[in-house]
Parts: sequence; structure tokens; C-alpha cells
Amino acid sequence: MAQAWRAVFSAATTTASSHQVTTPYAAAEPLRHPGHTRWVPVETLPIFAVVGGAVIGAGYYLARLSQGSEVVWDRHGDWKPWDKIKQDQNTKFITVHPEFWQKRKEEVKTNASQ
Repeated sequence: MAQAWRAVFSAATTTASSHQVTTPYAAAEPLRHPGHTRWVPVETLPIFAVVGGAVIGAGYYLARLSQGSEVVWDRHGDWKPWDKIKQDQNTKFITVHPEFWQKRKEEVKTNASQ
């Protein structure tokens, strides 16, 4: 029994001692597959993650901006829709002073009839 353990122990120490350490991460070296090469150094992975996150965030921000009401994507229609707004037309969702707009409509009517 002792000889069997010595044979196993000597085989394990022989392979471990003959293994050449080429990286500072010697513990991870036996776990790597033979022929496996890294494309980039491990130290560059955080910068790739940060830059990738920034690019994704900037793309999301530009996509949100492009869907705003101020942006016009219609190339064949009227590309200046704000020119069609009349002087007495209220474009707001909530009017704080509705009497102002009523007064303005009356002024436009009187000016048009003169």
C-alpha cells in the first residue's frame, strides 16, 4: 500500500516539477488547454469593458434623442412643420393663460378683416 502511494506521489511531483512556469499566474497554467492562446492581455479587459459600456450608452442616448419631437425624419414631406403654425394657434398641452390665446385669436380675426 505504501508503495502505491509513493508511486502516485512521485508521479505527481515529477510532472509538477518538470512543468516550466512561463507566466506569473502559475496556478492557472495547468488549467489551460494546450494550444490555447490569448488574443489580448488580461490587463486590457477592464478598459474594453468600460469603453464598450460607454459606446453602448452613447448609442442609447443618441437613439433616445433621435425620437424627440424636435427631430424630423421625413425627407419627402414638409421638413419645416413649424412654419405652418398660425400666430393664434396654441401648441402646448397645458395652457396656463387660456384667455391670452382667446384674445390673440380675436386680434388676428380683426386684423384679417381690415
